[in-house]
Amino acid sequence: MISLPILTVPAALVAVVASIFSRHRKGGETPRREREKERERQKGEASRQQPLVFDDLSSERQRPQGAIEIPPRRPLSTPPLKVTAKPSAPPPAETEFEVTNFFDHEAEALSAETDPRVEFDYLLGKVLAVVKEVLFAHSAVYAWANFEKRRMVIETKSTVASNFTSQRRFPMESDLMSQIAAGGKPQVVSRIEPANEKDLIPYYGSLAFVKSFVGVPVFFGQRVVGVLAADSKAEDAFGVETLSLLSLFTRLLSALIKSYTEKYDLQLESRGFAVLARMQDRLVGPVTPVGVAELLIDEALALVDAERAGVVMFDEDRRKWRVVRAKRRGAQTDSVENCDVALDSSIAGEAIRENVSKLVTDFAAAGKVRYSRGEPAMKDGSILVVPMTSLQHGFGALTLETGTRQGLNERDEKLLRQLAGEAANVLEIISLTKIVRDFVAIDDLTGLLNGNAFATRLKEELLRSRDLKTNFAVVVAAVDKREELLERHGTDGFDRILLNVSEILRSVVRPYDVVGRFETNRFGVGLSGMSANDAYLWAEKLRKYIASHVITLDEKNLSVTVSAGVCGAVPAAGAEELVTNASQVLEKAMEAGGNGIRVF
Repeated sequence: MISLPILTVPAALVAVVASIFSRHRKGGETPRREREKERERQKGEASRQQPLVFDDLSSERQRPQGAIEIPPRRPLSTPPLKVTAKPSAPPPAETEFEVTNFFDHEAEALSAETDPRVEFDYLLGKVLAVVKEVLFAHSAVYAWANFEKRRMVIETKSTVASNFTSQRRFPMESDLMSQIAAGGKPQVVSRIEPANEKDLIPYYGSLAFVKSFVGVPVFFGQRVVGVLAADSKAEDAFGVETLSLLSLFTRLLSALIKSYTEKYDLQLESRGFAVLARMQDRLVGPVTPVGVAELLIDEALALVDAERAGVVMFDEDRRKWRVVRAKRRGAQTDSVENCDVALDSSIAGEAIRENVSKLVTDFAAAGKVRYSRGEPAMKDGSILVVPMTSLQHGFGALTLETGTRQGLNERDEKLLRQLAGEAANVLEIISLTKIVRDFVAIDDLTGLLNGNAFATRLKEELLRSRDLKTNFAVVVAAVDKREELLERHGTDGFDRILLNVSEILRSVVRPYDVVGRFETNRFGVGLSGMSANDAYLWAEKLRKYIASHVITLDEKNLSVTVSAGVCGAVPAAGAEELVTNASQVLEKAMEAGGNGIRVF
């Protein structure tokens, strides 16, 4: 797996916080500073007052002339005054902060494995919460601008409104958010009349009585991708300074979108590599072209949000291109399966002929058929056709369909091109393996003739017997209880059993008899000069010989039995018909319990 980087919050957030604190410093003085100013003011007033006579503390007093001298009076004896000190008021309680006040518990759940969309929504929600608090807004909203589908999509909001709409999408019309997205310029509305609110503010389900609105575009690269908006129930709540503050938030959002996009692209590539690895794990054992097609469809539907998928290949038997496998999501098949493909007049045919992917985002406007005329109807939507091409050959195409316009895009085409290329490489290996088997006459396990060589030699000997007017018979034999032996001894053990049976078979035939293995558990013998009855007696001896033979597997001894079907030659029958007839009676012998011989 690819390690994906965690999203980082850019330096624009620091500027936002600094701006908020600067507003607090400008907005008013702290209580401590106000108390110090009050003390200084009181000291200044006291210094400006004239001292009274009894306030003069000088040691010598100047008596004015003509003043009457008043003798000092004897001080009165007064009891000591008891002063009871009032209890001092308790100091104000200090606010205690804990470590948990400075980080978010919810952020602990985010990690490198978190889905980028979940992480982006989380960070976007935090940004909107800050916007709402800083602007004293009623609601703060962010919406994507989809110009292709001409609609706005609400991504996240921070609001105290109970009547916020439950609809995430609304068309681009004359509302304020659509105007900002279309023009790419911010807007401030100081007064909104209740009669106009529904037309201007699209994200409330009912009348919210908001009085003012502010909105700014959010850019990614050189184009508008969304709108950041806020509203208030107070008139003239926003101004030019609000736009200056929101510009910091839009830069922050642009950085978050860039980081989210990069991480999402990395995750898509990681998913693509995982799909390729899963395909390789599932491609074990004998694989057919139709099996590869089904595997490709399953992985494509898991990778891309499509409703239907199909694979077009060349049918060797019918000598034409057709849909060999098709599926609808949630079903095992689709109506387009087995549909013929016109190379010169269909979207799939053009992709195969030109070896170029075809993406049609509006099928109704394209005026073309998907495969051929008379195909099951597709009213509207989008279709993507990706050719399956190896370095040497083209093997067909992968098709995906969705019922919505613009439902598939170039990013999907890039992912599926890798997937289709891997499938094409597998198909080329299958094709080359088939060529090798066609030119090699010997079965690699038993050393007998393989299927093709056996069929060719059997046809030659049958024609020879007819020219010489001699008898000819075919015997088809198989080991009984194959599934039970596979479960008990495994594939390797069963292969050793087949090898022992082939050695016995080779030892009892004549040098000019035809012996081969044409299926995993099917041996064929062409007996020249023997009638059906003679072949039956020969097969019975073979059955007894094998049943009495001891086979050693992993230091354990066992014996197996075989069943056989016999068919004698008749003037009108060909070699393939003889083998088919002998195989039919073989099946009946095995269904009867095995270890028996049947004659057609």
